[in-house]
Amino acid sequence: MRVMEVRKHLTHPQLVHLVANNIDNKFQPSLPNIKKAINSMISLNKIAKLADNTYQTI
Repeated sequence: MRVMEVRKHLTHPQLVHLVANNIDNKFQPSLPNIKKAINSMISLNKIAKLADNTYQTI
């Protein structure tokens, strides 16, 4: 969520890349786990997925 709060608007590849880089020094997340976390944030109405494969904070 911190990544989205700072950037406000990101494409899917940008979001996955930034999340992986920001938590890389703590542990190495798998791509499916990152995607699950993104879907959870969408479900909780923290971010919205737009038509052009981008995300925006709500």
